[in-house]
Amino acid sequence: MRILFLCTANICRSPAAEFYMRHLLDRLGITTVSVESAGIMEMGGAPADPVVSRIIGEYGIDLSSHRSKLATRTMVTAADEIVVMARRHREWIQRTFPEALRKVSLIREPEASSDLLDPVGGSEADYRRALEVLFKCVERRTLAFKYPV
Repeated sequence: MRILFLCTANICRSPAAEFYMRHLLDRLGITTVSVESAGIMEMGGAPADPVVSRIIGEYGIDLSSHRSKLATRTMVTAADEIVVMARRHREWIQRTFPEALRKVSLIREPEASSDLLDPVGGSEADYRRALEVLFKCVERRTLAFKYPV
């Protein structure tokens, strides 16, 4: 199973989801799932947002190796599931790679069909709120690999 997390710039939400899921998969001993992240906007290999890096570091996860990447046809085609942070990312997939739309889900689904707000430019409290929601969504998805319904 290959999961692609997708957000706008690939410096905040999607890398946090990628690295957190990898962390959980490792702790659960799940080796059949691979995870990567990308963005819909070219950022030239930018590092992860420093606030996100600091907060996720509190969980023992190091984002220092992350560099932003633009989603490519190869990534989208290879993914079994594409998890987007907002409806506009789903719309981008629909416009850019319409054949992949069937693989797309919103990070907060099925519990909520609302976007996971982008905290970039907000306060640390905004980041913490967004990451708390993100982590719960990633935990739910990861546990589904361990305990399929």
